Amino acid sequence: MQISETRLRKIIYAMLAESKSDMRSSMTNIGKRLAAASDGVYKLGSLFTGQKSRNAPHIRMNVNNDTGDDKLDVKNKETSLNLSKSDFLKYIEAAGLEFTGDIIPRLSTPPEGQAGIPAGNDKQLSKSRDAYRVKDPGSGEEYYVVFAGGSTTSLEAAQIQGISDQLRALIVDGSALLISPDPSSEFDELRRPRWVRTIEKVPGTPKADAKMPGVNGEYDSIYISLKGGTQAKHHQQWSGFTQHADYGIIRDFVKRVISVSDVNDGKIYLPSDGKTRPFHMEMGNSPEEMSLKTLSVYGPDALPINQKNFGVDKIHMVVQAPMPQITAVDPGTAEALRDEFVEFSTIPGEMIYTLGGAHKVSYPEIPEGSYTPVLHARYDGTSRLKIGNLADASFLEKVGLDPSESTKGVRFLVYPTDKLPKRSLDIEAYELAPFTGGLEGDPLEKIKRVPQKDSIVTAEALRLYVRNMLLEFYQNENN
Repeated sequence: MQISETRLRKIIYAMLAESKSDMRSSMTNIGKRLAAASDGVYKLGSLFTGQKSRNAPHIRMNVNNDTGDDKLDVKNKETSLNLSKSDFLKYIEAAGLEFTGDIIPRLSTPPEGQAGIPAGNDKQLSKSRDAYRVKDPGSGEEYYVVFAGGSTTSLEAAQIQGISDQLRALIVDGSALLISPDPSSEFDELRRPRWVRTIEKVPGTPKADAKMPGVNGEYDSIYISLKGGTQAKHHQQWSGFTQHADYGIIRDFVKRVISVSDVNDGKIYLPSDGKTRPFHMEMGNSPEEMSLKTLSVYGPDALPINQKNFGVDKIHMVVQAPMPQITAVDPGTAEALRDEFVEFSTIPGEMIYTLGGAHKVSYPEIPEGSYTPVLHARYDGTSRLKIGNLADASFLEKVGLDPSESTKGVRFLVYPTDKLPKRSLDIEAYELAPFTGGLEGDPLEKIKRVPQKDSIVTAEALRLYVRNMLLEFYQNENN
């Protein structure tokens, strides 16, 4: 019997696809067992099933710090920071798995020929975390497991360590360094230089990631939020919704997202056209919206806007960079600062420094352009959202959600504009789609909304449509 090359290829591809599916199922099972063994501190993160997936098949476990319960999130994150190799080995044993004895240390080269690692591979599985090789006694299969968190070097820790190294190199006589948080700020408190000599991590999960303690007391301390990358798309979220739940624009966005979604068994199902649809809503310049932007960027204690009471939840600045840099301000600016702050006028030769990076904003400046804060809703099947904090009980009960229970299926965040997924749609455009016949600017071209339930025309959509018609009518009349 003869078989064509094309047919043979199809057969082989089908076999490979089936094998990969079985591998994912097995890896998912191991990940879930490890999550249960950790008592919920960890959750299954990502599966890497191919040799091109970070160089070898492996399972990544993430810290479970987006449960929807703020206290539990903090507890899980703090627990993970105190874990060590012995704790991870206990999780592996409790999950019914065997530790083979092999560990690929972070920043090292995996051994060739192990667990599908190709010969000649010259990259590590993880830059900041060890990889543990485990065996499932039931199937005999072996995979590497990477635990996020624990006593490892995270990006944030690396940034703090790098800034600390720069401070030590610049303070040659063991004294201190004059640092101005933002020499060009509209606020003199942000321009004011102060003596610092160290930087330290801020514990817990407040707005500040790091603190430069003032040599002369808390009044001189500088509080910083650190972000990785160099562009808005690399940026993390500005904030969540929980601490801003009293704002009308927050509650309105949550209500509108739920209104265009399906609710079943206490879970929110965002609309889907083959892939779950994320949504966003821009914020304007009303007093409420500007206040929300300020809180999202600088912390829950950032209002009212004033030049005092800076701390872990009212930060001085946000700095984004792979490694923030301490740099000297130009001579002209340094001279202007000495003239303004007379306590430094007697030491004209002393350099004044600031902390910078690829992007930096200081209190109370609102980021613009690609960094502009926007409201965002995306799929999340793991977090437990306390929806009763974000919407009225009467509305939730009407759509089939219990205000006293947590729900899954969606996560609400404040994002930089360019961090939004390409598929994200403006919620108002989506609501009006039944009337306009399509979604202008949709990545999938103009498409009519696929109904997910009998009534796709929400009351909000009808109100917006009539409002827009009236506005257009009166504009035409006036013209």
